[in-house]
Amino acid sequence: MERIRRAVHFDFHTLPGIEDFGSKWDAERFARTLKNANVEFINATAQCNIGYAYFPTKIGVPYPGLKTDLFGELVEACHKEGIRVAGYVSTSLNHEACNRHPEWSRVNQEGQVIYGDRTANFFRSQCFNTPFSDHILGIIQEVLDYGVDGLFLDNVITRHCYCPTCTREMLATGVDITDPQAVYDFAHQKTTAFAKRLRAMVPKDKYLYTNGFGGTIARTHGEVECLPSGGWGYDNFSSIVSYARNLFDQTIYMTGRFQRSWGDFGGFRNKASLENDFYDALVHNSQISVGDHLHPNGQLVDSVYELVGEIYGRLKLYEKWTDKAQYIKEVAVVRNISDSRTPYEKRFTYDAAARMLGELKYNFDVVDETMDFSPYKVLILPDMNYMTEVLREKIEEYLKDETKAVLAAGVSLYDRQGNPVKSPAWDFIQLCGVDSSKTAYYKLPDDERTFAMYQTGTFMKAAPEYTLATYVEPYFDRHWDGLHGYYYTPPKGETEYAAVAEKDRFRHISFQIFNSYYETGYKYHRDLIQDFLEAHIKKPLIDASQLPSTSRVTLTGTEEYKLLHVKVTYPECRGLTDIVEEHSVLPAGRKVRVHGHYERVQLLPQESPVSSVIDGEYTEITLPEITGYAMFKLD
Repeated sequence: MERIRRAVHFDFHTLPGIEDFGSKWDAERFARTLKNANVEFINATAQCNIGYAYFPTKIGVPYPGLKTDLFGELVEACHKEGIRVAGYVSTSLNHEACNRHPEWSRVNQEGQVIYGDRTANFFRSQCFNTPFSDHILGIIQEVLDYGVDGLFLDNVITRHCYCPTCTREMLATGVDITDPQAVYDFAHQKTTAFAKRLRAMVPKDKYLYTNGFGGTIARTHGEVECLPSGGWGYDNFSSIVSYARNLFDQTIYMTGRFQRSWGDFGGFRNKASLENDFYDALVHNSQISVGDHLHPNGQLVDSVYELVGEIYGRLKLYEKWTDKAQYIKEVAVVRNISDSRTPYEKRFTYDAAARMLGELKYNFDVVDETMDFSPYKVLILPDMNYMTEVLREKIEEYLKDETKAVLAAGVSLYDRQGNPVKSPAWDFIQLCGVDSSKTAYYKLPDDERTFAMYQTGTFMKAAPEYTLATYVEPYFDRHWDGLHGYYYTPPKGETEYAAVAEKDRFRHISFQIFNSYYETGYKYHRDLIQDFLEAHIKKPLIDASQLPSTSRVTLTGTEEYKLLHVKVTYPECRGLTDIVEEHSVLPAGRKVRVHGHYERVQLLPQESPVSSVIDGEYTEITLPEITGYAMFKLD
């Protein structure tokens, strides 16, 4: 399919009571504004999460103040300007359908249809195991009939449901309704069935994205939603896009012009802040989409599109090189396939791994056990993964190549039920169960310091020759004894357990090193990862040791040329929000070494020459001054 480039995602969730709804709507002006902003593709709302349609639907509920076919006019005007349109439909978040058909509503474990913050969005939703599925598929067909180029279907989300329809079926089929995981798995089957029906009805030449439903069943591309606040965060983009690019031919970074989150009508990010996200997209070989919330009167904010146009104008200059480029593989972080159905906090394991590898300047992907491990020099099994038979067998096969290495941490050598998994790859350690203590330490040889784990994981034993760090216990674990709160828990001494053990290119770290890093940013945890990578990747793609840890350096490219991305701007945490107010500057003269011989290095897009020399197996590049970001072509 043709590449999606320079996109805008429009939210248009409109509650009743807007007396001037659509009063400033001008479809031709709307399309011209986007065209002038260098926009090529939009997600435009046909039906919102309130449940209102913005076209004369025969199945759903038109917005009460709708006086024209707003969506139809939008599609026609954008197509005249050469802008492709994906129709946005909110699926299982549809409040008007709940009001009119309460029997379609999801029921939570407490028997409630309405719950939580009733002034927000997700205080009720629909069940896909009711006639609602037929209803919403009918509306989606109405949208397709407008000749749209694709669909963006929001809130295709699995949620536990105890409605009468689901409960009767679960009881009839032997599902234990007292087991939350069993109930969730049942609900996921129903969501999957809906997604398959959806896939069957959408023509293959249309873009299709189901937001909230993972995998490739009903998606033609990957869109990674990431705002500076509101529960996302920049580390999350890095980890999710690194997985999505292995599932799809193209990925899109969906950022937003908002300061806080969706629906923030008065929040406008400055130029450097939006550019930071554009740079992150380039670093990860992704396209970009800017989120906006169209005002109910139908008028765009011109200054937003002047800024978007300026940024997208610069992006266009890079595209003749970036459109053909692929991300170059080096390290893989392995995740479980089912992680979209596991607790939210498990996400932080991958986010932390992504942050560490970005700080250390390694090109990395996130993969699962269905994917090919052979392109990667090192596999990392993060803290909260679980071991499967397929994964065990693939790791054993992977390690037959004596150039490969594996690092595991936390409970990643245990199965989903918490049982240790045996393998010749790690038979030098004895797995001794999960460590439930709140406080523990580790000690490295020849170092007087005792380092905090911060988050424990498992107990393991290893022979002295394989033990790189020992497990140190405190005098007492943190607890309350009726008289004292044992908050102060100094280290007591080394135990029989190992904290870090390694043999034959396999290292296991007993504690949750990635979750701990996400929580504390403890450099000494990152050092344990860095020394393993440096020991087993003798010739890394990039040597950027002269650059600060806050910078990001990656390599993409084709057989004919490589693209070196150097990003030096980084967000600052101000209170609860990551903020970019101005770009960071890297002084001229810093050097970066790229593996391979390249006769010419050019700064893009101007194609001006950059000083470089061949040094052994590397090309050493002397960087010019960089404000924010720079891209270099190597050939």
